[in-house]
Amino acid sequence: MTMLSLDEAAASLESSVRLKSARKRRPGPGSRAHVEVIRAEAEELRREKRWGEMRPSHMVATWAWLYEAVYGVAPEPAEVAPKAFGTAMLAAGKALHESFSGDAERMVSFMRWAWAREKVAKERQPDGRRIGARLMFSAMLIGDWRIATAGRARTAT
Repeated sequence: MTMLSLDEAAASLESSVRLKSARKRRPGPGSRAHVEVIRAEAEELRREKRWGEMRPSHMVATWAWLYEAVYGVAPEPAEVAPKAFGTAMLAAGKALHESFSGDAERMVSFMRWAWAREKVAKERQPDGRRIGARLMFSAMLIGDWRIATAGRARTAT
């Protein structure tokens, strides 16, 4: 067993502490920093049109992005706070698996349809209802999309 001098032990400990603090940590789920990481990932996936790689968390970040694009203002802070973001992620995950059989590209098509429809509705009635995260991932809005797209599929054949 090698004995270290007090100076050597202190230098070794100091080096170890520096290494640990220098490591990058991914923010824990439920934190604002985690929400920001998800937003950055979603932005990259959107920019590169990698729709099939989107997870429920990216769908929620995309909802927030579309919200701001259509309404001209960001969602209310309470709607994108970590707890609400987590609740929306659960709803998006349920919708993705139950309504879209895990097909993220199909879910993105639904979101495009919903926001295109909302843009037209906003022009007609600027003070109408808005698409919050709860509505975005609801069976009601997905049902509207199914009805609208089923009609198109019948006329195309």
